[in-house]
Amino acid sequence: MATEQGIVKTVGPGKAFVQIQRSEACSRCSSKGACGMLSNKEFVIPAINELEATVGDRVEVSVPTDVFLTASLLVYFIPVVALVIGAAVGWWAAPRWGKDPTLFSVFCAAGGMALTFIAVKAADRKLAGNQRNHPRITRIMPQSVHPTGDDSR
Repeated sequence: MATEQGIVKTVGPGKAFVQIQRSEACSRCSSKGACGMLSNKEFVIPAINELEATVGDRVEVSVPTDVFLTASLLVYFIPVVALVIGAAVGWWAAPRWGKDPTLFSVFCAAGGMALTFIAVKAADRKLAGNQRNHPRITRIMPQSVHPTGDDSR
């Protein structure tokens, strides 16, 4: 499971909004500069709150690893594959239709990306309906525990 710690900022029915700080794992990630959520040092995520955490609680938020990997695949890998396939199809089809291969491959690559973004948006809607795919508060931390595990404060 992908796990982070954060502080509950607001609470709603069955849900809490948790402020998470960029972790050490983020600093080692090759996509840290491209990840929109992690562009700031802190960000707020909605999480399922079955443990009834309250505002100010330090909590552990988890997402199943396969959900995290599926999301990464949808957002990063599939669009790049569509871009490459679109460019290759454009390069191959251009001479048959009497078009400039470079320009036609650019348009086909852009078309492949556009179709992929539509498909990713549809997949996102489908995946969002499954509660298993949402971050979940898995533990309420004792108040004396520092996020790094250092209790010396």
